[in-house]
Amino acid sequence: MSKTLSLVTEAEKAQGSDESSFKLLLWKAAAEAEFLTFQISTTYGLADYDLGEKGEENIDPANPLETARSALEEAKSSLKSDPKEAYRVSRKAVSILRTTYADIDKPSKQRVVPSPRNE
Repeated sequence: MSKTLSLVTEAEKAQGSDESSFKLLLWKAAAEAEFLTFQISTTYGLADYDLGEKGEENIDPANPLETARSALEEAKSSLKSDPKEAYRVSRKAVSILRTTYADIDKPSKQRVVPSPRNE
């Protein structure tokens, strides 16, 4: 879990300065958070656990990385006492990180390359 938190922190630091580093760190953080969630699920037998509604409550659109980091810290603190809650908030962090990555990746994917004209 520490590695995931570290990657989110590094991505926060890179945000606004180096876009390619930021995107890579964000992608790595999302992948690491996904793996963390998988580990929680398999360790505590939560493969069939239903998270209920997929609400993205309390997400600050101005700083989604802060929300993701807070969710991961909450997962870390509740892991031993309430694995289901740790799983739920880690899934929330995964969702936030993936959505954030997709949002910053959209403009580059939407660019249209003009076709050459035969003149």
